Amino acid sequence: MALKKKEETIAISEFREHAEEIIRSLKQNNKTIFITELEKTTAVLLNNQDYERLIEYLEFLKAILKEKEDINAGKRTPHFQLLKEAEQWVLE
Repeated sequence: MALKKKEETIAISEFREHAEEIIRSLKQNNKTIFITELEKTTAVLLNNQDYERLIEYLEFLKAILKEKEDINAGKRTPHFQLLKEAEQWVLE
């Protein structure tokens, strides 16, 4: 279960005025900061640990999708099929 993260929304003008302080707070308080311009989110700030975790998740999901594509293209055999074939072989 993912932990609920603290979130904060600030205007870009506020970020410009207090960037150093905001970044320090980001590192210390484990939160996500949404920066808005004309009331629309234009950027998201994450601490480095959260960013790296996000990239790891994305790489993991891409690997799963690649395997699924390979299975669908007949380039790989699904593990459940391999187990079924192994069971049949043992029972012969």
